[in-house]
Amino acid sequence: MSKKQQPSVSLLRQALVIAERIQQLEGELAAILKQDVEVESSPTVSGDVKVGKRGRGPGKRKKPKFSAAARASIAAAQRARWAKIKKEKGEKTAPVVKKTKKRKKPKFSAEARESIAAAQRARWAKIRKAKGV
Repeated sequence: MSKKQQPSVSLLRQALVIAERIQQLEGELAAILKQDVEVESSPTVSGDVKVGKRGRGPGKRKKPKFSAAARASIAAAQRARWAKIKKEKGEKTAPVVKKTKKRKKPKFSAEARESIAAAQRARWAKIRKAKGV
């Protein structure tokens, strides 16, 4: 169509029927998926994909968040699977090392912390004196 020609009434009616059918199908899809789908009455001008409520487009999903312990157990299981496969092939593998518990840091008494702080203050005083500050 050129800019001067207007679409005919029959074409406009046909477009309206198609648009109504699209809205009906989107409603059915929303009912099937049990989600609220934002249905816009007119298509976007640029032809971009419409984005749902949470701002994610199609094919984009939230990544699951695993704890450090869960990631460690998954990694250990995967290492064990690879070790088994390589063992069957006859390849040499590094031994599977189980993770040991992390050693707790020692806790200092109040007197020990105070003596360490006093020694540090003395070091800084000596440095400031040498600089002449």
